[in-house]
Parts: sequence; C-alpha cells; structure tokens
Amino acid sequence: MKDEGLYSISAGNVAGSISCSVMLHVEENEHEYGYRTYRKKMDVKPHDKPFDDLYDLGDELGRGTQGVTYHAVERSTGRNYASKIMHGRGDLKPFMYNEMEAMNNLHHRKLLRLHDAFETDNSVTLVMELYPLLFPYLICLTYNIRINVEIIIKYFS
Repeated sequence: MKDEGLYSISAGNVAGSISCSVMLHVEENEHEYGYRTYRKKMDVKPHDKPFDDLYDLGDELGRGTQGVTYHAVERSTGRNYASKIMHGRGDLKPFMYNEMEAMNNLHHRKLLRLHDAFETDNSVTLVMELYPLLFPYLICLTYNIRINVEIIIKYFS
C-alpha cells in the first residue's frame, strides 16, 4: 500500500461554507489494485520453498477428505490465512492440482481467494483467505475461551 487516509476539503464564502471528506486508499501498483478490487485474478503457482520459511502454522481449523486446514500467519505481513495441507503423491497429485487450478479460476468477491501455494514431494499446501467469521473464533481458541459458533454468527449478522 502506498497511502491511505481520510482527506477533507472545505470551502467558504459570505454565503456559507461546505466541506467534503473521502477515505482514500492508493495501491503501490496497478496489479495490486486490480487484485483488491476483483478486476484481476492472481495466478498462483506452487513454490518449492519450505512453507515454514514464510508462514507460522497455528491451530487446526478443520479436516476433510483431501487434507487438513490450519490457521496460518504470514511472517512478513502478520496477515491471517487458512492453510490447507494435502498429503499424497503419484496418482493423488492431479487431484491436488485440480483444486489449486479451480481456486485460481474462481474470481468473485464472495469467494475465498488463493493467496499462495507450496509443493513438496509428498504434499501440496494451499494458502487462502481466512473466512472473516472464523477470526473471532480463532481468538477464542488462542485464549481458551469457550464460545458457541452460533453466537459469533449472530454477532456478525
């Protein structure tokens, strides 16, 4: 991000005065602007770097038939993400790539976006946006606070 802030202008004369304010967000480059406004998709390709070099892995968020999803924090920015780790090799790899390709092609403001991907000989890790309703739940997990998920949903409704 290049700049962000509330900018205001006021004008006045004998007839009176008027003012106007606007919240302005200027991106560093056009590509980032296109991504944030859902005008451009980012084509995420898997890194061969270790996942642990760039992210800290947190609590388990869920399990499915293809893998386990964890809370992850990007070290360079401190941003929260969901990280799905899928283990397998050989015949299972195409299924993992299919999921990554589908997420690269789905591009809508109401869908979670793929942020990053990593590949090893026996796993593929997809780093995606964290659903906003899960963040308060993660805070409760971190501090061992017991809370009902329905309460969180009502709070954000």
